[in-house]
Amino acid sequence: MLWFDSDCGKSITVDSARILIKHGYAKDFHELCDRNPARIGELMQKGPGTRFIGLHYSLGGQPPLVAASLAAVAQAKRESEKAPVYYPVLVDPFDIEQFNTLLDLNAAHLGQMFIVLSAEYSLLRPNASGLREDILNSPKVHLIYAEDFGKTWGHFDELASVVRDGVVSRFRDIYFLIAEALVNGYSAIEFEGRLALLKITYAGEDARMVNVGWLRLAEKLPCAQRSALLVAGQSRTP
Repeated sequence: MLWFDSDCGKSITVDSARILIKHGYAKDFHELCDRNPARIGELMQKGPGTRFIGLHYSLGGQPPLVAASLAAVAQAKRESEKAPVYYPVLVDPFDIEQFNTLLDLNAAHLGQMFIVLSAEYSLLRPNASGLREDILNSPKVHLIYAEDFGKTWGHFDELASVVRDGVVSRFRDIYFLIAEALVNGYSAIEFEGRLALLKITYAGEDARMVNVGWLRLAEKLPCAQRSALLVAGQSRTP
């Protein structure tokens, strides 16, 4: 797991990485304080794994940095016998429309990409509607909107809720699901189905309307998975 952040060394960023290791979703993490993508290739060639989560937080989520990270992955692939795949997780990426010219969706070393957006009208929430149509419709790209989960989290709330003890955190559930998708090799449609089940469960808890699109996505999961996830969602504990 690789971590980009504008505030290197702050406990919330380190703790949100360690919590994935604690729950068995990652083997190790590296915090790239200088935000130098060239180091990614070195880490990938030294490590035993082939799938890497890149957590891009705050200014670490700028499209040029993500593109440079993917270029470093491609370089590592050319220089070794391994075939590393990079899964970027972005929180309110700054100047998101730059992906229109910088993102190559067909790159084999780009895994699924998760873009988390804070509450509607939040100061730092980017306008995802400005992305190219093929990016918006790509199975590789998952846009995760706060309002779909009945929450109004802000840019600095998401990771805080992940590491906070003793509270139920919907974002923690999403965060773990992203990591679970990587560890278990979920397809894009399976991830979307499981994410839809979370949305349905939370809507039920809040007595909100359920989007028909969520139901259609959930229906694509095997019945046993749908039942187990719904039961788990109803019995979540802090």
